[in-house]
Amino acid sequence: MSDTFIANRKEDLKQLGYLLKHKEQVFRAGRQLGLPIGQLFKHDLSKFSPKEWKPYREYLVDKQRRSGDYEAFREAVEKDHYPRNKHQVKHWKNLQTMPNRYQLEALADWYSFNRLHNKTNATFPNWIKQHLTTLPVTDTTKEMVLKKLGFKQI
Repeated sequence: MSDTFIANRKEDLKQLGYLLKHKEQVFRAGRQLGLPIGQLFKHDLSKFSPKEWKPYREYLVDKQRRSGDYEAFREAVEKDHYPRNKHQVKHWKNLQTMPNRYQLEALADWYSFNRLHNKTNATFPNWIKQHLTTLPVTDTTKEMVLKKLGFKQI
């Protein structure tokens, strides 16, 4: 077996570990927001598809970045990930028509990303206290989050 093949499998395992941790954090935060288990199970499943897996792995995990990795990653995000995942807030104007449940899922997603990339141990409620006023969700969704987490206001 080639060294490249073995290196790619190691990176696949690293990416798998990250995705499973990410999904776990989204699931925990999403349940605190009252999101259905089915919606949370489906969260980011498209990242396991070949169209997203390889570009994500090569850009985010592979230590040996090559020319074109970023472009392939951006294309996978724009053409595959965004259209398949309703929780993606691509444009501020979409917020007014995006159902609250997907805005709530986006909050759980951002929390998980922040926790895993910034290596913080903040609980979801504490993270919300710090960030809710600056996050791109509607005021209705913000009020819903405060109520679900038992806060009067932030």
